[in-house]
Amino acid sequence: MRIIHTADWHIGNNFYDHDRSAEHRDFLDFLLRAIHDHEADALVIAGDVFDNPNPSAAAQKLYYDFLGKASEQNPGLQIVVTAGNHDSGMRLEAARTLLEGRKIYIRGFLHTEEGDSAMLDDLLIPLHSRRNPDDEVICIAVPFLRSSDLPVEDSFSRSMGRFFSNIISEARHRYGKDERMIMAAHFYATGSEINAEEHSERIIVGGEENVDASQFASGLSYIALGHIHKAQRIGGNELIRYSGSALPMSFGERGYSHGINIVDIAEDGSVTVTTESRELLRPLLTIPSRGATTVEGALERIESLPAATEGDDNTRWPYVEVILSKRPDAAGIHRLKESFSSRAALLCVIRTAEDLSAAHDAVEVRTEEQLRKLNPLELMRKIYSDANGGEKMPEALENKFNTAVRIASQQNDND
Repeated sequence: MRIIHTADWHIGNNFYDHDRSAEHRDFLDFLLRAIHDHEADALVIAGDVFDNPNPSAAAQKLYYDFLGKASEQNPGLQIVVTAGNHDSGMRLEAARTLLEGRKIYIRGFLHTEEGDSAMLDDLLIPLHSRRNPDDEVICIAVPFLRSSDLPVEDSFSRSMGRFFSNIISEARHRYGKDERMIMAAHFYATGSEINAEEHSERIIVGGEENVDASQFASGLSYIALGHIHKAQRIGGNELIRYSGSALPMSFGERGYSHGINIVDIAEDGSVTVTTESRELLRPLLTIPSRGATTVEGALERIESLPAATEGDDNTRWPYVEVILSKRPDAAGIHRLKESFSSRAALLCVIRTAEDLSAAHDAVEVRTEEQLRKLNPLELMRKIYSDANGGEKMPEALENKFNTAVRIASQQNDND
């Protein structure tokens, strides 16, 4: 049985207001080629298909076009999709019944029976070899779980651990102790390396919300994880892995390898995992590559970039950030921005070394109680500063934000 593991596509993501449709299309074309070339039996997508719960029509078209092509070009291919924290599980499952006719299995949220008990068997999906129908592996497909989905324990980690133990027990009860099984899930695994600058990872993780996957890994052939954008194995275990994100989500991910994991599960239960990396359509470029520079130093480096010419395919131009040793005046910023008008590159952000240091001190939320105690304005100030190179949020915008918070609070009280 050959399974391709991928996750964290974030379709619909904009990089500093730059549309990424061409980049996502390039990734999905790579994935289509990989499925065909490796004659994969199944594709497992471990969450964060979309970048937000309400994806645009264009983002949804990319997704459904891919599912259609993958199914049509590879007869017998099975596709398992689980929701991540960025997805709307209900939106993903909207076409569930229709897609299952094409062997595409969507698990967006935890369904419950009468009495609110979880339908664990709904998360168990038998996968079969396209060449040998008797060659079966059970996929335990777990969507992103929230506290309300979990058994009550004294910590989130313990609740998650108990949930996974329960569902593995259910799978063993239903399919037998000798059946080969894999798991697809979307969470922060203990021991994983996260990016300090990537807020889509940091905002929901912390010391109390990581999960020790090694506690329930015994007996599973492979655990396909999503959520952390850096491709990696966990705790030195070759069989517990993040595939990494399809595209970099921040300049902090410069240097990450982006690709897929190819998982071969033999009939005797032995497993081989190989990775296949890809070249990004738009690479990330930081000026300077290390440390910080002056405006003049940055201008000199920018002048060495390839010149833009009429008719260029600008979908391949790199994204660029400039790191300065001190904050420039308005004239310096103008000169830097103007210098890119003739270069085959896209300026995304101008930051200072001080900004980078501050970014590492981003708001960290460990529990729901801490989330409730956050001051909305302080959080908004931090988000604005991160998105605008350390600039202070304008007073006029703060006033508008406070008005919106007040109106929302009044509506909530009325409800």
